[in-house]
Amino acid sequence: MMMMMTSPSLNNNSYTQQYAEEQIKTASKEQLLLMLFDGAVKFLRIAKKAMIAKDYEKSNNNLIKAQKIITEFIVSLDVKQGGETAQNLLQLYEFYYHSLVKANLKKDVDLIEEITGELVNMRKMWNDAAQLAAKERKLSGDTSERQVTSANERAVIRQA
Repeated sequence: MMMMMTSPSLNNNSYTQQYAEEQIKTASKEQLLLMLFDGAVKFLRIAKKAMIAKDYEKSNNNLIKAQKIITEFIVSLDVKQGGETAQNLLQLYEFYYHSLVKANLKKDVDLIEEITGELVNMRKMWNDAAQLAAKERKLSGDTSERQVTSANERAVIRQA
């Protein structure tokens, strides 16, 4: 009698999915933004390979996934609060979106590659900004920690 075993890849896939969901739940806004950029770049690379292989359905599906991510960037912008910077980002994101639609319709691998490069650069910019913001938060946290420590030290000296 032959025993049926559950495929490790099926179990691992479930754990991988749970891990990914947990990462998303616990991620900061900056980390979520970077994850979205990573996803868009991943989908565009898959779309490009599929288009080269003439698997247009797979290419189309992945281009649409990347477009959905870019749409999320667009709708999450607060143009009123962000002023000119947000307006410029809006124009860039709209350009990326429309370029991907055009690449899909014309089966233009070069345009997919161009937008992928733009998104990689944009991700780097956001990553640098997130790291700078984290450093500033840490420095301001350290300062307040030092102030609390100094106040505690003064209190101990007075009591002595």
